[in-house]
Amino acid sequence: MTKREAVALLRKYAQGQCTEEERMLIEAWYDEQVVQRGRQPSGTDYSQHYAQSYKAIINHRRKPKLAIYRFIPYAAAVALISFAVIWWYHDARIDKTRTQQESAEIQPGRHRATLTLADGRQIDLSSDHQGIVMEDSICYADGSVVTVEPGTSEITTAPETSNYVLSTPKGGTYQLILPDGSKVWLNAASKLTYPANFSASNRTVSLAGEAFFHVKPMRAENASGRSPFRVMSRGQEIVVLGTKFNVSAHLDEDEVVTTLVDGKVRLGLEARAKRYILRPGEQAKMMGGGYSIAKVDVSEFIDWKDGYFTFNKTPIKKALANIARWYDVEIVYHGNLDGLYFGGSLSRQNSLQSTLDILSTTAAMKFKINERRVIVMP
Repeated sequence: MTKREAVALLRKYAQGQCTEEERMLIEAWYDEQVVQRGRQPSGTDYSQHYAQSYKAIINHRRKPKLAIYRFIPYAAAVALISFAVIWWYHDARIDKTRTQQESAEIQPGRHRATLTLADGRQIDLSSDHQGIVMEDSICYADGSVVTVEPGTSEITTAPETSNYVLSTPKGGTYQLILPDGSKVWLNAASKLTYPANFSASNRTVSLAGEAFFHVKPMRAENASGRSPFRVMSRGQEIVVLGTKFNVSAHLDEDEVVTTLVDGKVRLGLEARAKRYILRPGEQAKMMGGGYSIAKVDVSEFIDWKDGYFTFNKTPIKKALANIARWYDVEIVYHGNLDGLYFGGSLSRQNSLQSTLDILSTTAAMKFKINERRVIVMP
């Protein structure tokens, strides 16, 4: 929006001629600039001009003439426009500098996770490693042993009936090799609960959040078939024999989304007998007790494990929810952004500002960063 357009819009607002959408836009701008930031206008020119306009309004109020009713809206418009235009010039550079400084401090997520042991003890896993391996003892991928505290003895695996919990915060990701050799990539703000040891007849884990699974086939005890691998998430049960798939089951989202890359899975609700079969390239969405199944480009849903955001006509709020979890920020929407979508692939190693700069060129919106809050505006 140019200065001239902004002035015209503010004049319409002062005269009560704005549409509801225009009124909401102006008030959202005012709320952001004054109320949320707690900032006061600055600048000698603005102070003098506003004081003169305000004085003119007060003086005319003392004169019981009909002209006052024509002059007050005009004077109010002058004051409001003066306020906006001069603030615009005085704060434009300051806001731009502040935004760059704040966003420069917000870096992408990294390898971070907490392992909760069967006895309740918690270990902050090393960010120098990508993941852990569940063997006779718990180790990092390079073979170094995971300990509760530096210098303490290694942790031996617990009985089969005991559970471990691997959890990632916002801005964190970690990998896990389960006792049967199956691999799990855990995305940000996610939690996987799994047994310390698997039996040949039972391999069941529980997921809250998002994870990519590469399940290793395993013979059943009677050697007549394969032992099933089960993933439980928000009332959904997935049964697999050996396959690659992604599950997104965040508690703050309406859907549980299962995307199959390779192999075959059977899934359905725990409380219902009906089951659905997914084949490679298919995706099941579970919402409100029902399912919808469709063919998809799986890269959009699994590229995160390889370090990319991939969007394909993705609704803006869905895309920004993924970005918010990775950069550990809050998203605030000002104005109507329905019907806007993102498309393209971005590195998850970009800074937040770089990511937002790229996104702003693909959609009719702009972003403003205030500490760890991202304000999204038309």
